[in-house]
Amino acid sequence: MKKSYFKYVFIGALIAVLILVLCFLIDFVRVSNLEHPIFCKRIREYWDGGSYECYGLFYKVNAYADGFNHYDRMEIGPYWMEFRP
Repeated sequence: MKKSYFKYVFIGALIAVLILVLCFLIDFVRVSNLEHPIFCKRIREYWDGGSYECYGLFYKVNAYADGFNHYDRMEIGPYWMEFRP
């Protein structure tokens, strides 16, 4: 009985890690195509035309906009990545 319990816990943890990796990969591909990420929360917005920072689980996205709400550059990286317009 004890071995089956650990087996289920291991499978559950593995599925959770795979879901987190999948969420990161989806946001990574969207940011690479200059689209807004899905699985992160906007934390800070700037008054320069729409630039913002958003945080996902274990990553951060910086989106830089020109004055016309058009995003010309997006970065994805760790939490300590600086916002450099």
